[in-house]
Amino acid sequence: MWVREVKNSWRELKPSDPDDIQKAIDSIVFKGDLQVSFYKASDCAAVAEIALLWGVTVMKFPATRTFLLLAKPLFRDFKFVRVKNPNLHPYLSHRHYEVKGLDEKNLFEFVRRALLTGSVYRFPEKSLTGEFKRRYPTDSEIKIRASDYWKRML
Repeated sequence: MWVREVKNSWRELKPSDPDDIQKAIDSIVFKGDLQVSFYKASDCAAVAEIALLWGVTVMKFPATRTFLLLAKPLFRDFKFVRVKNPNLHPYLSHRHYEVKGLDEKNLFEFVRRALLTGSVYRFPEKSLTGEFKRRYPTDSEIKIRASDYWKRML
């Protein structure tokens, strides 16, 4: 499956409403760049690991995070290409993909289909902070990448 953080409002957006589709597009496309990235997850445990590492090593402060999950077979006609990102925790970098070849028309279709078939998964702040405290002592990459705000929680 494909996983990425989205705004909590995705839970309320309707795939039949062009304005809602545009709101969803605006939440995942930045500064007119049509690059959309996802993480590849093989199972629910991988989704939880992605949510944890994203929340702890990319985001600067704890908060409940909302993730969109897409079934890979429903998006086979879109080209997902692995693009390692050295700025990410190695676990995330290895699973980082970009959707290539998007233009305004097929981005609209991609997001419409995501709203129609995707699932929203919420990773609660309490779980995020608990896992951070448990994992921090043994994961050197979390130690390197966690913000000072996270580190003050210890």
